Amino acid sequence: MKRMIRLTSMILSVCLCTTAFGVVLVSDKDIYAQAAARHMESGLRFEARDAGIIDESDIVSTSSVGDESDVESGDESGVISRRRGSKRYDSAYDKYSTNYVYNQLTGNKREVWDELDELCADLISGGNDLAEGNVGYVEYDGSKMTGTEACYLVYLFQLTNPQYFFLKSEMYYGSDSLGKTYVTILVYDDFRNGSARLSAAADVFGTVDAVISESSSLSTDEEKVDYFSTAIASSVVYAANSYDQSAYSAVCLGQTVCAGYSLYMSLLCNGAGIDCVCVTSPEHAWNKVRLNDNWYNVDVTFADSETPGQVFYDYYLRSDAKYSSLSYASYHEADGFWKGYIIKCKLDSGSSMYTKGTIPDVTSKVKKPVVKYKKVSDGYKVTITCKTKGAIIYYSKSGKPSVASTRCYRYKKSFTVKTLAKAKKIKAIAVKPGMKDSKVSKAKKS
Repeated sequence: MKRMIRLTSMILSVCLCTTAFGVVLVSDKDIYAQAAARHMESGLRFEARDAGIIDESDIVSTSSVGDESDVESGDESGVISRRRGSKRYDSAYDKYSTNYVYNQLTGNKREVWDELDELCADLISGGNDLAEGNVGYVEYDGSKMTGTEACYLVYLFQLTNPQYFFLKSEMYYGSDSLGKTYVTILVYDDFRNGSARLSAAADVFGTVDAVISESSSLSTDEEKVDYFSTAIASSVVYAANSYDQSAYSAVCLGQTVCAGYSLYMSLLCNGAGIDCVCVTSPEHAWNKVRLNDNWYNVDVTFADSETPGQVFYDYYLRSDAKYSSLSYASYHEADGFWKGYIIKCKLDSGSSMYTKGTIPDVTSKVKKPVVKYKKVSDGYKVTITCKTKGAIIYYSKSGKPSVASTRCYRYKKSFTVKTLAKAKKIKAIAVKPGMKDSKVSKAKKS
């Protein structure tokens, strides 16, 4: 049986266009302007088309898991829990991604994300050819998300999973004759061939792992971040190409635009165990990196001076406030779809154009959260509190809780688990910009 599905495509490209800049400038400020001017006239593109008929076998159906409290590691009651123990979460490629956005998600958004992750994990490790130019159609709840919102969710998935280098920034959403809604993301034509995709993966991660290995002698994460930023800025040329919305362009071709710079930086940092997220504005892409329990802005594209041996540090390990005061501040105003997810960078390194700053020493620590559970009619109600005002709490139902390095949940309200054994496994951590993370707390009876 086949269904007719009308799909609309959404193409999201950052730093797609460039302009020539031929004026001779002499001041430090103007030298920087010359390098930064390449990003002018950049933005997003949108296009709609009819995808025609697709085979029902291409559709990946998701079943509702309800509230996040129903989703248990190892529990067989929902899609997420059934897949939670699958090998894709133990993939060698997982370490190159960040869970920052994922840990903010609940319900159907988390469910769609998991389905996409499974499809992409199969593609990066398998040599199967793709007859269609997409990863497969994933059903989403159209009563809770619009098609545009579903596409932006997929785009966040792509940005935080740079290991899936074969993905294009082009998403399709639509519905079938039964009213069910679907979303998918396209794959670069050259990587629809399984052998070509596996070969490219070997090239990408061979290079990435080599750079990470080169940094292993450095004693601090701060030193490694500087090494990665300098390595990219020194080896990559700013130039648009067919793959410039993927890390592949920077890693394997040595030329890219801001999206490629930032995704390459994410691969290196996360691969080395340093939390890093690629963030976008309508005109630009850059990174937020976590050092000493605090996030900092890093713009590798703006570090590239295009002069051998010279790196700019104006936009290196800076606070949000400092970014707002520097030139091209609008380039670092996050896209609207980051609302609710955007990372706050409170601290600043004091870097200047030619001088690398140092992150401040943070000594104040967030209070340890209190995790309590009590028996209720349908299981055990779990409540988590923290005495530090403004602290954000993350919890796990098994394993270690974290902001981004592990898969867990951001705490928003009390929830219920089904058994006492599950309640006892709850652990939590509290974080706040400008402070050190709390110690991990274990659940106790209320």
